[in-house]
Amino acid sequence: MHTKLSKSPIRYVLVQVQFPIIQSIAEFIPKVQNNIREFFPHFQPIVQNQIILLPDGQHSFVTLKQWHFMDKEKKTGVVLDQQNLILHTSDYTQFQPLLDRFEAVLEHCHRILELTLFTRLGLRYVNFIENEVENIPKNLQGFQLTGEGFKNNKLIKKVETIQHCEKGIMRVQAIHLADKHAEETKTIFVTPDLESLAGLLSYENYKEPEHAYSLLDFDHYSMDQGDFNVDEILKHFKFSQELIYKSFCQAVGSKNINSWR
Repeated sequence: MHTKLSKSPIRYVLVQVQFPIIQSIAEFIPKVQNNIREFFPHFQPIVQNQIILLPDGQHSFVTLKQWHFMDKEKKTGVVLDQQNLILHTSDYTQFQPLLDRFEAVLEHCHRILELTLFTRLGLRYVNFIENEVENIPKNLQGFQLTGEGFKNNKLIKKVETIQHCEKGIMRVQAIHLADKHAEETKTIFVTPDLESLAGLLSYENYKEPEHAYSLLDFDHYSMDQGDFNVDEILKHFKFSQELIYKSFCQAVGSKNINSWR
């Protein structure tokens, strides 16, 4: 386990296990709640409307029902729906305690839902960098259009890299905001696609940035299906976390790492 950086930029972490669709998932929710409410006493049903693009160019509206269980402080939560089990937190300290908590949830859901197969495993870290933006490598900062007609410091630069690795795919997304664009403090610490999910948690200890900042999002996932063996799933996430850590160090450079120690 890596030593925690005293000024760690990590603001949000998500762990996901996907499995084949269970149409009757709602029947199991009360039992899941009873088994995990010692650690996740808060309960909140969620209904989301999603747009699905069809091959012919048309689109379809789909209603997704999810169930969200949160800890006492509402900083760590478990999301369950027909094909996903997710643990996410806005209060990350170190990986092993987070994994231990996820292991307990996995064990309960494995037994209650009688899961036999997983179809996707994903681990995602979102880092919020405000004071050391100038030290972020230039290849993570995109480019800026200049000249008449363009306003200074009114831009959002986005860079994305997708790379195949030993187990699955690593997706690194960097979003650099040259000026303060956020109006709500609750969602500025994550990338736009995570806003609705991450916004369910509390971010009460974080303040709105005063100037430019960057978001570095490391997403390692595997679409290879396998038997739902909790021990093997946990081994995969340990590998995934190590790979993300190495990628993070490579991306931000030693100067930033040393300043955050």
